[in-house]
Amino acid sequence: MSRHADAQVIVATCTNLAEAAAVRSLLGAHDIHVVISGEQHQHAFGGLLGTAVSLDVRVAAGAAERATELIAELRRGGGGEDDDALTAEALALAPPELAPADADASADLDPTAAAGQLRRRRTVAALVACTITFGTGHAAAGAWLRFMLLAGLEALGLRYLAGGAVGLGASLVVGAVALDIVGSQLELGGQARRARTLPRAQVRKRTPDGRPAPRQ
Repeated sequence: MSRHADAQVIVATCTNLAEAAAVRSLLGAHDIHVVISGEQHQHAFGGLLGTAVSLDVRVAAGAAERATELIAELRRGGGGEDDDALTAEALALAPPELAPADADASADLDPTAAAGQLRRRRTVAALVACTITFGTGHAAAGAWLRFMLLAGLEALGLRYLAGGAVGLGASLVVGAVALDIVGSQLELGGQARRARTLPRAQVRKRTPDGRPAPRQ
């Protein structure tokens, strides 16, 4: 098996933790290993992050088509008559050589929806960075290492403040908060730019003998 067949691709994005749990159970029952990015982050914040942290469903590229079909059936409530619905929520990020015939303009993310999602994520990141502080803007952006570093920096600043070193302590606290606000916005912008460069895979219907059906 090639390394591309083993690479993980995104086949869907869950709307909430309940759907993520259902998808995990469904794919697991069909022996498809699944990783749902952002799931632990959402649990840590009790689901309050909303769309700030995407619940992307990742499976091996070789299992992407079957996983997409199963998720589509789950969302339809157990199957339907129109197989074209199988691709409605697919967000696969497979390399172009995996399915060159299937990557076309119809797979592009709606620019308006993408811009709206980015605005929501930036709003949430800025809100938590200014109110909760302690690097939570980076946590909302999924940059967990920087979140921990900024939380530690702010905690150190508070310790200096408590010890009477007001100037140094205040500088560390203000600096940590400012870095969190600015850095989280830059991180989210970078994620959006990277997402626009990623190809998508489409699921195609198959003939009864298992061969891909002709494109219409």
